Amino acid sequence: MALNKSQLIGYAAIIVIVISLASIGMKFTGFITTSSTGVVNVTITPSGSINFTTNFINFGSGSVTAGNSNATVNTEGVLTGGTGWNSSASNFTLENIGNVNVSLALKVDKNATSYLGGTSPSFKYRVINDTEPLSCVGNTASSFTEFTTTDAVVCNPFPFDNAKDSIRISIQLVIPSDSLSGAVAQTALVTATGTY
Repeated sequence: MALNKSQLIGYAAIIVIVISLASIGMKFTGFITTSSTGVVNVTITPSGSINFTTNFINFGSGSVTAGNSNATVNTEGVLTGGTGWNSSASNFTLENIGNVNVSLALKVDKNATSYLGGTSPSFKYRVINDTEPLSCVGNTASSFTEFTTTDAVVCNPFPFDNAKDSIRISIQLVIPSDSLSGAVAQTALVTATGTY
């Protein structure tokens, strides 16, 4: 069957279009490409939390050596002027287990006079920042500091980062020769408070 001139021109035009499309890189795949996006939203609530992982210091029993006005014992291995007390007692260990930095304060329920009694007693603490350096920023108790019954800020901040979230707290007592004595142990409560 012979094609007329207009049919030949139509077929030729289609062939030219196909060749042109092929030469510019267009391909007929039969697929349609489309895309869309989604959003994931989450809010992490700040949680400040600190914990004494070592929370008990026991110096045991002892006495001031005769002729001395007092004895000094601490958790750093010192015992002078007395006998019997355990100078190898563990330090406190305090850790920030929350997810925010906190300002850390320490206080006791009894000052040196009400805790130990006698003439010129002393009840001190020292923040040791050695196992995880930078755990106590702005350490105000790098040397022995007298406890008070009101909050005293010692670290600001006390970070929550796992590599720098733990400190040790050393305790030192100066026990006068005329201090409180008896069969019942003298007990004081140390409170750590973290605020953010």
